[in-house]
Amino acid sequence: MFSGIVYKLNERESVALSVGALSVVAALVGKFSYQGLIAVLIGFFFHEMAHRYFARKSNCSSRFVLDPLGLLITLLSSILPIAFLAPGYVGIYCYGNVLERRDMLRISASGIFTNLLISLVGMLLFRFSPNFFSVLSMINAWFALFNLIPFGPFDGAKIFSLSKLVWVGLFASSLAFYLFWIL
Repeated sequence: MFSGIVYKLNERESVALSVGALSVVAALVGKFSYQGLIAVLIGFFFHEMAHRYFARKSNCSSRFVLDPLGLLITLLSSILPIAFLAPGYVGIYCYGNVLERRDMLRISASGIFTNLLISLVGMLLFRFSPNFFSVLSMINAWFALFNLIPFGPFDGAKIFSLSKLVWVGLFASSLAFYLFWIL
């Protein structure tokens, strides 16, 4: 399953993802345990690769792109009490291919859905390694919830404009998964 998501990372994209991941680690060192760092990297990587995978399934070109401002904000947040993680995004290029609303929704929601799936897996595997899987689940539920903000460049803004019903479903699921861990 995962081989289709990470299919053919080119050298430039591999470097961009590596720099993005390192900036995320730099922003979180001291704020998270090593398990938290691993959970964040898993969530970040598979979230972005899900967008890339579904864009390519819709006959668009896509790749992970570093965003200089986002990278700077990510690195600067290492000195703040809360980290803002936005080192890059998946750039999608459809070259005149007009995407159907369903495809746009699938691409936009895929990252959040992936974080929810990872969160669910963490809940199911909690018994085997409670420390790691609780952290993995909670962080991915938070990623999903955070990315559902219906504003600006967040996935939530795109999803909300395409289908309020899907947005509500994803928001309710993300909130339920997150509250499961904090209550």
